[in-house]
Amino acid sequence: MAQLAKAVADIDPEQLTAEDHKRIESSRYGDDEVGVLARTIEKTLERISAFVERERYFTSSASHELRTPITVITGAIELLEQSNLSATDTKALDRVKRATLDMKITIEMFLCLARETDDGLYDEQFLVMPLVSKAIDQQRYLLIRKFVNVDIDELAKPSVNGHPQAFSIAVNNLVRNAFEHTLHAQGPITIRIKEHELLVTNQVSSDADNRHTPTEAPSSQGYGLGLGIVQRLCERNGWSFSLLADEQRVVARLSW
Repeated sequence: MAQLAKAVADIDPEQLTAEDHKRIESSRYGDDEVGVLARTIEKTLERISAFVERERYFTSSASHELRTPITVITGAIELLEQSNLSATDTKALDRVKRATLDMKITIEMFLCLARETDDGLYDEQFLVMPLVSKAIDQQRYLLIRKFVNVDIDELAKPSVNGHPQAFSIAVNNLVRNAFEHTLHAQGPITIRIKEHELLVTNQVSSDADNRHTPTEAPSSQGYGLGLGIVQRLCERNGWSFSLLADEQRVVARLSW
């Protein structure tokens, strides 16, 4: 038993390789309880290692296969933008451009979650405001004809440690979610930047002046499927995310 325990202890579960299961050497044990345990551990490690290897291969292949068509479409859009298009064609091209951008963000989001390692990128320091401004610009089309203002309350100029792409994806999801779920003339949407948190608030009732203290929402259902992904991105980076709601407003809070 001591020999088996040492073999298991020498295996790093955070850095499994395809050969780790062979270190158990279950054949050297008999048919007693220790032998059964050794063979079970060996088979389990073999299956886990194979699964991890498949995931790594998929992530590597998917990164190339998914990004390539997006790059081709983006290039074609840029060429078309230089052409003399009619007003109708320009509107159609704008829709294609937005859909392509949404697809690119979605792909980057899932690849970011699928990566097992970060190659040190999660230790990068970056400013919050530029990423917030970028998200607003990318999603502003969702407010067309809604007559809703976006108020930015920059109370601080914080910088965050972590993965800038993950943070950008999270902010983009929160801004998009607020823009999508704000109805006609139910503004303003408020984005407040503090030293250690970002608050995105949108009104969900025309009676916006009758304010109540928000309470934590039991789930993100009804406020966008992307919020579950935001939660996972935050967990990966040591940030925190919460959704607060009452009859008048929804407040998404991203803290670091």
